[in-house]
Amino acid sequence: MSHILFAWELGEDLGHLARIAVVAKELVARRHKVTVAVKDLSRASLFFSGSDIQLMQSPVWLPRPRKPPLTKTMADILAYRGYGTVDGLTSLVQAWSSLLEVTAPDAVVIDYAPTALLAASRFNIPRVVFSNSFSFPQPGMPGQDICPWIPAPLNVMRQKERQIVDNINTTAARLGFQPVHHFSDVFKHEAAFITELPMFDSHRHYRQDAHYVGTTPSGDNFETADWGAVSGKRIFVYLKPSRPHVDTVLRLLKNSEAVVRGYFPGDLPPDLKPETGGKFQLSNQPLNVEKSLVEADGAVLHGA
Repeated sequence: MSHILFAWELGEDLGHLARIAVVAKELVARRHKVTVAVKDLSRASLFFSGSDIQLMQSPVWLPRPRKPPLTKTMADILAYRGYGTVDGLTSLVQAWSSLLEVTAPDAVVIDYAPTALLAASRFNIPRVVFSNSFSFPQPGMPGQDICPWIPAPLNVMRQKERQIVDNINTTAARLGFQPVHHFSDVFKHEAAFITELPMFDSHRHYRQDAHYVGTTPSGDNFETADWGAVSGKRIFVYLKPSRPHVDTVLRLLKNSEAVVRGYFPGDLPPDLKPETGGKFQLSNQPLNVEKSLVEADGAVLHGA
């Protein structure tokens, strides 16, 4: 029996928990010990309630400075998630190191947890990346422009990357792990599994050892959308209240002839309240996406 630690540090939404839960439960079924350190414990019970999986809170960066005007590379994301200062990053690596010392795993499985990767490298713990391609830049590569449709000077992007690399390497000298050349080197690993199709991976031409395993199920414990007997094209929706123009999109859907079902984790304006038995019905509880899509004609998603 091995002890496997799953780590989630950055990112939002339920996809991280859904991915982790599928593999974690399978490992438990095979009689392994599993600990899951998650960023957001408030929704963990949706996926792990009643299981033999030990849950822990991930070390995360709580200060929320103003986001940069434009997020062009992952270096911009890391800058306001603890990597913007040496002292902040040192504290994060130390916290993850303490968690690894307490749990003493035989391997760590990473879902968008770069600092867990750094900490694991201090103890030579095998690192397995299990995530989508966005949260797993190819080690050894410069930062990729994640908003190429918005112009920005290349030298500014590279200057931010150099700042992050310098902070990582100063922290490495303090705490005793290997320095990096690119910030993507943080994501060095012993094995990698990408939960999507190669066609959606902008790094696909540079991957050398990653395995594409497709999407993971969203969870059989969630209900399936009830499409009813109402006539019209069936549109499944998964949108978030924080996205720009989301109310406009929902009003267009409600005023259309389509039958709309889906998940919206927020409060709807009065004119968008679900219609009991009508065409427009959104739930504030997660739904089983795979089963709900079986009878759908199309989907409107937030870009996960």
